[in-house]
Amino acid sequence: MKRVMENKIKENVLVGKKVLLVEDDKTNCFLMEKLLKAKGIEITCVMSGEEGLDLLLNNAYDLALVDINLGPNNMNGYELIKAYKSAVKSSTVIVALTAYAMEMDREKIMQSGFDAFFTKPINFNEFIAFITGLVSG
Repeated sequence: MKRVMENKIKENVLVGKKVLLVEDDKTNCFLMEKLLKAKGIEITCVMSGEEGLDLLLNNAYDLALVDINLGPNNMNGYELIKAYKSAVKSSTVIVALTAYAMEMDREKIMQSGFDAFFTKPINFNEFIAFITGLVSG
């Protein structure tokens, strides 16, 4: 019972947090929106790196979740983080979402300027624990 109460208290930290999701897959975007809104998170989902960069530069977010591979005709996650970091010194935590799970991929992600990464497919309970830790300090 104590652990359940601790988890509920920790999850309350998510209520009202503003999250930007940059994800080119409509189904992934829909599912993440539905699941995160159920936790009280205010989520905005855009489907291109260009849109994501524009929103990051002009709005305040507690967390940004950025897919690395945003399709062939879009700015990818690496390009987005590079442009963002060169333009702004910000407290927004930016997480790479990726199916690339090899150690060299993880190193490249972290060296690119992302604050953290989470590997797809996403286990939602693990993901909620992960982002709770990020936004609660």
